[in-house]
Amino acid sequence: MAHTHQRHTLTAEAQDLTRTTTLHKREFAPAMTKRFRRLKGLLRTTVGYENDALELAAAQPRDHFTFDTRADAVDAFTEWLQEALDEDVLEQITPSRIAQGGHYTGPYLRTAYLRGLRGAERRLEEAGIHAGEASVGATFRMPVHQRTVQEIYTRAYDNLAGITDAIQETVRDDLATALTEGWNPRKAAARLTQDIDDIGITRARTLSRTEISNAYNTASARRYDGAGVDEVRILTSDPCPVCEALATNGPYPVSEADGLIPGRTHPNCVCCIAPVV
Repeated sequence: MAHTHQRHTLTAEAQDLTRTTTLHKREFAPAMTKRFRRLKGLLRTTVGYENDALELAAAQPRDHFTFDTRADAVDAFTEWLQEALDEDVLEQITPSRIAQGGHYTGPYLRTAYLRGLRGAERRLEEAGIHAGEASVGATFRMPVHQRTVQEIYTRAYDNLAGITDAIQETVRDDLATALTEGWNPRKAAARLTQDIDDIGITRARTLSRTEISNAYNTASARRYDGAGVDEVRILTSDPCPVCEALATNGPYPVSEADGLIPGRTHPNCVCCIAPVV
């Protein structure tokens, strides 16, 4: 009974604790999905009746592809598609710049991390633990947080690259089917642009929510560890069974805190962690 009462209390407390919904829905997710929408336009122009393609320039619609066999056509198209993905969705950028937050995803993750630090300091104070005199900005510049946020930048980029890999694989298969079955340009263009919706746009939205949650909760975990906290608990917001079970089975050692949310919950999780006194 005590567990049930605590879960209801925590649910009410956590409704707006992360304050990252606007960051996700209006900023980070649109920054990625608009790039996939541009890619849809390129595909529609290249494959559809406007060009009726199957010869290429990076991220530019083609008038036609030169090929001797269907396999050549698929190879030429997927090469162009990879160039388009690299040019706009992934951007041409070095790993070191990614780790320094130089990719377009970086500012959104940095914002989420800073909010995780602020949220952690607020919850430390609420728990009666003095958070110290350093500003959030000064805390963020500490080596432990700089190393951590570099890992977060790289993780998000790698996951975005995973989405583009999945797009390549699916589009390649569908293009081969279109050529084998003799689809008209409209049908082929519709299928390939639907692939961008189903894989690129859908997964980009999930990536946004998940990586923001990861940045927020990892920042909080590092802050609690630095403040000498031994254990953390899960604050739930309209919990699903997975999150409710995780909350019920707590508390957890602070050494495990950075792997709890979303690592042991699910994509799109909006729960967070709090210190146990």
